Amino acid sequence: MVTVVSKDLANEAKMNGLVLSNTSGLTFKNVEMLVDPAKADNPYQVLSSTNIAFDKISMHGSLDKDPGNDQSGLLIRNSTGVSVTNSEFQQLQNGVAYVDSSKVTISGNNFHDIRTDGVHGAGTSNITISGNYFTNFHPAALDHADAIQFWTRGETVSSHDITVSGNIVVRGDGAPIQGLFMRDEVGTLPFSNVKVTDNLVVGGLYNGLVVDHTDGAVVTGNIVQAFNDQTSWIKVTSSTNVTASNNLATTFVFNGDTNLIEKGDSVISAANDGGKAIESLYFATHAATGASPTLTALASSADKSVANIDAMRAQLTTIHGTAGADTLNVDKSHDSVIDAGAGNDLLIGSGMGHNQLIGGAGDDTYVIYSDNNVVVENADGGYDWVQAGVDYVLPDNVEKLSLINDAHMGTGNGLANKIAGGAGDDTLFGMGGDDNLLGNDGNDQLNGGDGNDGLTGGAGNDTLVGEAGNDGLNGSDGNDSLSGGAGNDILDGGLGDDTLAGGAGADQFCFSAMPMHVEQITDFSHADHDIIVLNQIDANANAAGNQAFAFIGVSAFHHVAGELRYEVSGGNATVMGDLNGDGLADFKIQLLGVNTLQSGDFIL
Repeated sequence: MVTVVSKDLANEAKMNGLVLSNTSGLTFKNVEMLVDPAKADNPYQVLSSTNIAFDKISMHGSLDKDPGNDQSGLLIRNSTGVSVTNSEFQQLQNGVAYVDSSKVTISGNNFHDIRTDGVHGAGTSNITISGNYFTNFHPAALDHADAIQFWTRGETVSSHDITVSGNIVVRGDGAPIQGLFMRDEVGTLPFSNVKVTDNLVVGGLYNGLVVDHTDGAVVTGNIVQAFNDQTSWIKVTSSTNVTASNNLATTFVFNGDTNLIEKGDSVISAANDGGKAIESLYFATHAATGASPTLTALASSADKSVANIDAMRAQLTTIHGTAGADTLNVDKSHDSVIDAGAGNDLLIGSGMGHNQLIGGAGDDTYVIYSDNNVVVENADGGYDWVQAGVDYVLPDNVEKLSLINDAHMGTGNGLANKIAGGAGDDTLFGMGGDDNLLGNDGNDQLNGGDGNDGLTGGAGNDTLVGEAGNDGLNGSDGNDSLSGGAGNDILDGGLGDDTLAGGAGADQFCFSAMPMHVEQITDFSHADHDIIVLNQIDANANAAGNQAFAFIGVSAFHHVAGELRYEVSGGNATVMGDLNGDGLADFKIQLLGVNTLQSGDFIL
């Protein structure tokens, strides 16, 4: 191993670029590495090399306090055994990139005044990113800024054995960024054996810590605390065999996971002190690394964050619409008040400010991207619609809600609401009023609440609960669970293996098409005047039109199309229909706890 080190540590040697190709056994230590903003990206590259180390280096761009005009620094590609430790990266577009490599260690470094990403890459296994400090990032418009990012775009093989541990990400004097963003864009390359532990993200962007499409991930001991100008969460999606434990976060999102074990996670409030209290808690239980800031330095950073937020909010922006149909956006940097006035207006709330959106008269549409937006509608102010990219509760006098992007929980109000989920696993609550809930894609949970509600599951394995009122429940596709609750309810499982429970009241169990699997009714009651509706099924496939069934009780089929019979076994009745006269059951419906049926229990 050959070490290149500055002769005079008080006056470090300076480099303007370095490309190592098919090289082995080199260490660079106590060297200043300049990234010339006038030259190409990544002037420092490790290509197809082994056992290369960078320790206590200083890599930087122009040092003009504007990383927006700087280039990226270090690229590691097709290499093995590369380490970057105890170093400083500043005034760069991106700090360190890794591509198609293995046995990479990035530890104990200080990344600050970066434009986009501190550490990012793809196709790299046996990688450890630990004990680094990320702060004061200054992303340009449309940048997707992350402290640490993994992706699969352009790859054909999954990455494995990934450890992200003990890193600290604080907003400081910069903009909010994402702490860890791990995503499989390809969709077929899950990250395996992933450990995300003991990281601290304070004042981050929405995705404080995101782990997407992993197989065998441990997410434990992390803290993600939002500021009150921007929500931030721990999010685990589309993953298998995941343990999420003993984490603290302002919000948790779990979506589409299989074999998820969640235990000991706790929700914490957003920070009003710039994160001082949570940082003190973190250092009381975590040992400092070489890159860890002192609590005094963190307190100073927190004060700057609070001051920046207060300064932006002090610049209140007021936006007025016209009497026509207006499209109005909030000022993304400051607090805003939008007063749209008359007309069918589109009001868009996003950015970092706290905003008030006033639709006025007309049928208004609100697009909401953060919790910091308050919708104000007066009674009789038109038929209004909120499209929410965050979990959302409809305010008074707004009738319609649609979940978009990463939102997964929607709650209505006392009006007759229409609430629609998105592509994920959504939870919808109708609350008061006669509501119409639609789950759409994903495995959804729909709860009608009070009123006479209509619930439709859509695709996926859905759970529908009518609660009070005379409700209509339709599972649609998937293996659904329907529960009518109180009232005289109408239940239709749709396609799939469905389970139907009418609850109290005279309920109708409807089959709009021939069941392809054994449907199950858990609480059919003749005494409650429940009824099974089969008249939408053509009982005789051999005759034109829609023929009615002929109920024959417990008698055997007579090889006559259109017969309906039942038999009892183990205290449960099974209803069977013969549609073609072959003497065999073409569909079955199981009624738990039922021993006797009569023709009056059916609409044939």
